Amino acid sequence: MRGVKGQWALEVKVDGQDLNLDPTKLTSFSLVSNIQQALPSLHVGFKDDTGKFLENLMNDGAKVSVAIGNPGKHIYSGFNFILFGPPKVGNHASYNVIDFNAILDNVGWLRKVVDKPYKGTAASVIGELAREVGLQIDIDSSLDAMTWLPNRLPFVGYANHLLQRSFAGEGDALVMAITDMGKLRLKKLSSLMSGGRVLASNPSEGHFILDWAATPKSSSPNSSHGYGSTSIGMNLDGTIFEGNDVAVKMMSSMTSIMPGIKDTIGQLGTRINALAPLSGNTHEKWYEGIHQNPRVLSTYSFDVEVLTDLPTKLEILDTVFFKPINKANGKAATKVAGNYIVTATAKTIMGGRFYEKLVLTSQGMN
Repeated sequence: MRGVKGQWALEVKVDGQDLNLDPTKLTSFSLVSNIQQALPSLHVGFKDDTGKFLENLMNDGAKVSVAIGNPGKHIYSGFNFILFGPPKVGNHASYNVIDFNAILDNVGWLRKVVDKPYKGTAASVIGELAREVGLQIDIDSSLDAMTWLPNRLPFVGYANHLLQRSFAGEGDALVMAITDMGKLRLKKLSSLMSGGRVLASNPSEGHFILDWAATPKSSSPNSSHGYGSTSIGMNLDGTIFEGNDVAVKMMSSMTSIMPGIKDTIGQLGTRINALAPLSGNTHEKWYEGIHQNPRVLSTYSFDVEVLTDLPTKLEILDTVFFKPINKANGKAATKVAGNYIVTATAKTIMGGRFYEKLVLTSQGMN
């Protein structure tokens, strides 16, 4: 491993061969974990100034191991990826540039197909799927026991199929992610309401952040899934299910939905979701789960991106308390402070320094 204390450390090996990378050779580097990704991803671009890497070009499916961090603070190690497609090769006057992409070394999660029924709750079945392909698990419980029939989807698609039909409790929902260390986390939103590390613009108040930016995205998800929709379905006894009101639990009074919007969540909107009639092999809260899950999730529509040069040791779906400063007056920016969920992490080296970027998500200030 190469590095400079207090600045950067990096080791990238492909099929056991150390690439001996440092900031002078790197053209790009990012190790990303995101709740929107099926698996964490890795991108590496570097200069090949001797030509040996072009002469011995790495193959699709090659094993990639990574360690990265800030010596004296913390070094992340044990990242295992697999090359996803052949590398891209470019050339300059005196050197080649090689770029490759990789994904977490668990192709089974993407490719293995469900070919048998599973009995249990949605959460327990997702945990069973994860264990079958060698993922670690950190899973909360759900209230939706039944026999889940196979539908020839790959494991990742089947897990999302179950997630959409799960029932975590009134006004609650499950959220799923896979960490860059190969752990599947399935958490109730109600368990992520508070606690965790403090990320602060003032280093005396918590983990120091260099910069931050807020990005609200409430309009689209809330109008399509939130207060703008109603669900209607037919129960086994012929009665009609009509899904309207959903009790929304708030993470923080500082990042809250405005009263006028909160009062309308669950009322009849312009979008009507017609649910398929029940056939008998469903859990008792089937309609309720399908109706409330996207509505509860749609309220989590306020993102804050933070940048730090100190390793946070945070995992995706950890909870943090964010304490930024209003740079215009040096006072606390209380309007965007509060509890947030880590929904993406990115580790990189730029300009001879290690950086970590986090995306923090809370309920939107509509």
